[in-house]
Amino acid sequence: MREIQVSKSVKWVIFKENCTGVFLNSLYFIGLVGLYYVVSYIYPNLKEFVNLSDATTAGLVGAFGGAAISLMGSLFVSKSTHKKQQEVKGIVTRKNVIYSPLYDELKNLQKQLNDLEYPDRIYFNKENEGYHVSGKPHRFYAWGRIKLDVRYTQVPSYLVAALNNFEEGGLEYSTLRGKALKGIEEQLESISSQIHSIEERYFKMHTNVYSNEFLNKLLKGIKIETVDIEKIYGVHSCELSEEEIRAISNCLNEVCANLASVKSVQEFYGAFITNLNELLSGIEILIRFIQKKFEYQNTKI
Repeated sequence: MREIQVSKSVKWVIFKENCTGVFLNSLYFIGLVGLYYVVSYIYPNLKEFVNLSDATTAGLVGAFGGAAISLMGSLFVSKSTHKKQQEVKGIVTRKNVIYSPLYDELKNLQKQLNDLEYPDRIYFNKENEGYHVSGKPHRFYAWGRIKLDVRYTQVPSYLVAALNNFEEGGLEYSTLRGKALKGIEEQLESISSQIHSIEERYFKMHTNVYSNEFLNKLLKGIKIETVDIEKIYGVHSCELSEEEIRAISNCLNEVCANLASVKSVQEFYGAFITNLNELLSGIEILIRFIQKKFEYQNTKI
């Protein structure tokens, strides 16, 4: 799973935005200085063509010159102000309809994963969610909704790449978990011939039903105890022998816990959580920057 570095991209965007502001202010200052020197050069030479000693003539020249400078300045300021207002409006709108919904749903997913690690599946599309007997499914739909409408065209390219990578990672996690589940079932079925206290068909049936529970514990590093094995396989008036319990326990805690497929899920899940935290951090920095520079200052007007 590729590592996401949204925070670095966001900080670079903010740096460029701040540099642009400094550059424009510098241009404005340079323009004023340049205007001063132009006027200083023109005024002495104007005496050769116009009698500035006459108060009326000097007043007219001053009035025309001042009016021209004022008109040029007002046109520039008006155009710049209108353009800036439109840019600010667009940025604040993107914050409200893109960044905030993404952040809220990612934050909710983070909470769900903190409450219940290693979910069976993470959903990115409501149509694929299906029915859940208990609890809310781990889901992140905001990005899918944004991709279906015009908002998608307003998302920065670095964030598009990061969110697509995150979604692909969530889907890959489900695939890897399925492979680990199959690996556990195969290992348990391979020792079914050693279990004589319960019919093989019942052993396989309970293995299929409870393999997901086994996987959850193994992924979290929780040892599967004897009481768990007896509860699951000690059915139909059957009592497992110590040797049979030991065989099942060894298969689960030693063999299955160290399967490459199980280790892959653990590693991939860790990378997925890291990317989730990075996405949240980057989007939060972006939202706070917009609020501080564009949104909060507008409320003062």
